[in-house]
Amino acid sequence: GFAIGLERVIENISSLPISREGFFLAHLGEESLKKSKEIAERLREKGKKTFLFYEEKSLKSQIRLSDRLNARFVLIIGPEELEKGKIILRDLESREQKEITEESL
Repeated sequence: GFAIGLERVIENISSLPISREGFFLAHLGEESLKKSKEIAERLREKGKKTFLFYEEKSLKSQIRLSDRLNARFVLIIGPEELEKGKIILRDLESREQKEITEESL
């Protein structure tokens, strides 16, 4: 016979700290998606864990998804950000957000 005490395994797993890591790129519109793909590629080349959801979803839906994926940061790119040449960086751990330039990534 073989037994591992499934209840104890689940209890131990659920008590492990979950660390957030990586970037989730949230986009609003087709042009924002193109820019998000470029940024995702550059982040991946630098060895950064990167998530990009290709379907057109609301910002709220994308942020919820990033939270479920345990991403540390959300990079928000919409029409206004494209126009200004900025990206909104939201830290999902501290809940702070600020505008940054693409070059600062």
